[in-house]
Amino acid sequence: MQLPPPSVIASWPTPNYVNPETRGHLGMVVGLLLSGLVTITLAIRLYARKWLTRGFALDDIFILLAYFPTTAFTIIGVVAEESLQWNRHSWDVEKRFIVPGLQLTLANEMLFDLATNLLKLSILTQLYRLMAATSARKMTIAVLVLMAIISLDFFAFIMVSILQCTPLSTFWELSPGPQNCINQNAHLIATNIINTVTDWVVVILPIGAVLNLSLPTKQLSIIIVLFGVGILASSAGIARTYFSWMLTVNYDSAWIYWLTWFCSAIELNLGIICASIPATKPFFANYLPNLFETTIRARSWTIDWERKPLTHSQSFTTFIDQSSSSTFLPRQPTPLHTHHRGSDLNKPLPPILYDQHTGLEKQPERYAEPRFHSSLTGSPLWRREGVRFSDNHGLPAQSNLQALDRATILIMYRGDSDQGPIRQLPIRASTN
Repeated sequence: MQLPPPSVIASWPTPNYVNPETRGHLGMVVGLLLSGLVTITLAIRLYARKWLTRGFALDDIFILLAYFPTTAFTIIGVVAEESLQWNRHSWDVEKRFIVPGLQLTLANEMLFDLATNLLKLSILTQLYRLMAATSARKMTIAVLVLMAIISLDFFAFIMVSILQCTPLSTFWELSPGPQNCINQNAHLIATNIINTVTDWVVVILPIGAVLNLSLPTKQLSIIIVLFGVGILASSAGIARTYFSWMLTVNYDSAWIYWLTWFCSAIELNLGIICASIPATKPFFANYLPNLFETTIRARSWTIDWERKPLTHSQSFTTFIDQSSSSTFLPRQPTPLHTHHRGSDLNKPLPPILYDQHTGLEKQPERYAEPRFHSSLTGSPLWRREGVRFSDNHGLPAQSNLQALDRATILIMYRGDSDQGPIRQLPIRASTN
């Protein structure tokens, strides 16, 4: 590394090694937090893709390979900030920390380029699989071309970084005069500009294709949020490019390089999180509902059974629980609300399709409703007859219940002359 001109060094203030100005511990806090979030998110993604959906593919391999240089890049910056005084001004850095600091700088440059290119290849591989399924030929070709450009850029950068100085140790050796190295400033700016441009292309390229898939509103909202996070990560790349340019015009390299590392760490970690969130949906769909099911059910079935009846006429009140994990009927189902007076409560019930595996048996006992007039509509209601069902064989095993898409239907009956609580008919059915 070539030292600044003597006139610049003479203009620096007196070194302060005891109580210098620093950036505090911001880099350590943010770096460790991002590394923890990335580790958890990626672990959930790999678990879901490997064991839940059985869809482990090339994009998962790429993002797993990108995780290691990303974590190494972040941890190196945290260690250098705390131990090698990266969070100080250049004139306040002790001389014994300059050479190891430059060695870690070169290592971090290679780690960053390796991580960012593997991450982009992972996103593009996933996008290629999506476009191939939709037969979007032009978009598929564009994705393949972009993957080839990114791969060539990565190979060229690694070769230039290794051969930028002859020998390579010249990079971290301090010298007052020119060294046998390429124009490092031009190499640094060109690399950051190319990385930033490809970042934005990878984020913007799939927007049009995804919006044309006619997705449900909920899924579309999630995708928009993910694109927003991707744009935030790409914006961090713009900031990184700016601070890299500042390194070429400002000799306070230690103070500015910390900003470059900080923006790069945010860009890499947010990129992995953004690319992994869609693949974590099966995990949360399988496990998070079980965590909240007991609380939701306990709050939902707490009611006052001694309140006034909904109507003064005989009617059927139907409650449908479409939860895929319900394995029993509630003891006290929630009555209908009183705000739908305009609805016809005497409409025939919808047909019930019973699963052939539930073991329902028809009982000969029959019941009938007498003819009466509705107090709401004044129209006569015709006689109804029903068949009571009971499950004498028990329910299937829990594992089989979770595999069935079923609805639990509970029917309750109250007559005009009944003054007591609603009587529950033990009807249980499963539908596919």
